[in-house]
Amino acid sequence: MMWHPPYRFPAWLAPLVRGTVRRLPAKDKTLYFTFDDGPDPEATPFVLDVLARYHARATFFLIGDRMANQPHLLQEMVAQGHRLANHTFHHNDAWKTPCPAYLRSIRRTQDLIRSYQPDAPSLFRPPYGRITPHCLRHIRPGYHVILWSYLSLDYDKRIDPEKSFRVLKKRLAPGHIVVFHDSRKAFPSLQYLLPRLMEDFTRRGFEFLPLF
Repeated sequence: MMWHPPYRFPAWLAPLVRGTVRRLPAKDKTLYFTFDDGPDPEATPFVLDVLARYHARATFFLIGDRMANQPHLLQEMVAQGHRLANHTFHHNDAWKTPCPAYLRSIRRTQDLIRSYQPDAPSLFRPPYGRITPHCLRHIRPGYHVILWSYLSLDYDKRIDPEKSFRVLKKRLAPGHIVVFHDSRKAFPSLQYLLPRLMEDFTRRGFEFLPLF
């Protein structure tokens, strides 16, 4: 049987990442769609078009070294009311990167984000969801560290996006934070999954908002 990461954030991991955000209070029919690994010249415009079609706003966890080549996309994100957030400068893996270098990567990316959205809250998501307790202690005073309620698994080419659609359609609930990827690797699955989820949940009366 083919193994893949779970859609839902694993409960056994929660004690290891205390103080991180995996869901927001469910006061109404609100979902928080987030997009990692962009901006990408092909995938990101598609995402922005779909979000605009449903009058939705989202949070984009950006890789710093990809931001420099896509200023028009970043300007469009801000103009549409989306939140810019931090995903390190080189998609750094905290399990393989010394903490001082990892923190510098975050600060460098945050400086870029402030140049486009100076008053936005400081939001950070560790690439691969990997973080060490030591680094987390240094990051948390200055950032909301965002994990997830559900992964879309759009990056996993082994998974039929129709299956992901069925799973998420059934399980998502108010306050959930969902991870997608506006990257070339995820784009084939994202093209199928995102519009269908937005159509389904919009029909059910949900709205889509940025984090914080």
